[in-house]
Amino acid sequence: MKKFILCFFALGSLAFGITDFPALKWGMDPKTVEIFYPHLKKEISIYPGTEEYSQNDSDSQISKKVFYFQNDKLVKIDLFYDKTEVTSKDVKNIFNNLRSKFGNTSKKEPIYEDLGSVKLTGNKLIFPPTPDALVAFKGVDTNQKGKLIDSNLILEYTPR
Repeated sequence: MKKFILCFFALGSLAFGITDFPALKWGMDPKTVEIFYPHLKKEISIYPGTEEYSQNDSDSQISKKVFYFQNDKLVKIDLFYDKTEVTSKDVKNIFNNLRSKFGNTSKKEPIYEDLGSVKLTGNKLIFPPTPDALVAFKGVDTNQKGKLIDSNLILEYTPR
């Protein structure tokens, strides 16, 4: 009986975790997230009312994980792919793996943010929702004075 109860609680905690981040839950505060990601560093956010914490990740094609908080509650996670490691063939493989995992994309949204002297442009491909998150595959270009200064491939997780 004890094994059954323990198994029930273990499965329950996994069921309520965020897709691809089973230890985390939406609404957690930064200190709790830091328990699972102990090398988080606070970053300057371009979004008012939002705090950003990031952790570098050199063990995979992901270069950085960024956790976004509003009112001390986790509201978004971005995984930035490493531009020096990911080739165009890798992008296709990453997308196909995501499609195998989540299904065909259900929506495509253009990205356009005017931040004054800097503009962000690109596309966001949204997969069908999981029980706990919306997952999107984003290509974002950063332009300053009409010139491309950066380009990022991002996997975005937001609450459902």
